[in-house]
Amino acid sequence: MVKTPLIHPFFFSIFPILFILSHNITEVHASKAILPAAVLLSVTFLMLSLLKLILKERNKAGIVISIFLCIFFSYGHIYEAISSWRIGAFIIGRHRYLMALCASIFIFSIYAIIKTRKSLTNTTKILNMTAFFLILIPIVNILFVKLKIDELPSRGQIKPSGAVSNAYNRKDAPKDVYYIILDAYARADIL
Repeated sequence: MVKTPLIHPFFFSIFPILFILSHNITEVHASKAILPAAVLLSVTFLMLSLLKLILKERNKAGIVISIFLCIFFSYGHIYEAISSWRIGAFIIGRHRYLMALCASIFIFSIYAIIKTRKSLTNTTKILNMTAFFLILIPIVNILFVKLKIDELPSRGQIKPSGAVSNAYNRKDAPKDVYYIILDAYARADIL
């Protein structure tokens, strides 16, 4: 019998890094994501190994780790979404309530997973596919942006045409002008 690979915790752990990289790929070099990804993958591996020893079942350990990672990485986004929610004068969007809710969901999930007698192989397969497609989206985005950037000519290859090119080639062509606007000044005695 072939075991279903347990890859979803690792995919869920690197998804935030890939997502942020895909949205900032023109600003940041992709190599900057290697160290955070390696740290997250290492921590996920250590947590998964420890939980496998405790629970004695790899599928249960993987699902618990994936739930933890999803709650951990989505906490800030959920907080920002609900931070302004109110019922009258009662503010719902506070850390104390959201932390209690997330902790309750996590504890209930752990309890349900530990107590289940069912085989979690199908759940692991579904989570593997979900996590795979989740990281596939930013990877495809990164590749498309990289291909577009590589297709663009570099500055040295762009040659102006017609009358404009004559102005660039002249020795007495006007120079670039830099206009510096200071948005804050020092005290008068320092100036």
